[in-house]
Amino acid sequence: MHRRLLLSTRKGLFVLCENGADWRIESHSFVGDHVSLALVDPRDGCW
Repeated sequence: MHRRLLLSTRKGLFVLCENGADWRIESHSFVGDHVSLALVDPRDGCW
């Protein structure tokens, strides 16, 4: 099971994926927009 982290920033929303002891950026959404909050839906994993 891969662990993912949603990171909300002033530059957009980043999805980080655990890669062993490191984390890598898996995707970047809402480029240039301020994202103040992001949640994963526990029912189906959508965000």
